[in-house]
Amino acid sequence: MSNYRNDENTDFQVSDVKRSVKITASIPLSLHVVAKSMYAIQGKKMGDRVEYLLRGDLKRMLKTEMFKKMPDTDIALFKAFIDMKDIYPSGICSQDEEGK
Repeated sequence: MSNYRNDENTDFQVSDVKRSVKITASIPLSLHVVAKSMYAIQGKKMGDRVEYLLRGDLKRMLKTEMFKKMPDTDIALFKAFIDMKDIYPSGICSQDEEGK
C-alpha cells in the first residue's frame, strides 16, 4: 500500500482508511424514534437500513431518463460502485433481499 502523511505528519497506509463514512440528515424526531425502534425489533441497525435504502434509490435513479442519456461507461461505473459486494457490512441483507 502507498504511504500518506496525515495532519500530524505520521505515516499511515491507505488500508488504514475507514471504508465507511458517517452521514447526517435532519429528519423529524418522531420519524427517527419510530424507525430506530422498529429496526431494533428486527435486529437491524438504522445505519444498515439507510445504506440498503440508498442503494435501492440509486438503482431506481439509474433507470430515469436523465441517466439513460448518459454514456454507457458512466452508467457502468455507477452500477459497479452501487453493487460493490465488499462494502456490505455483514448481516445487512442477503443478495436475495437486495433484489426486492
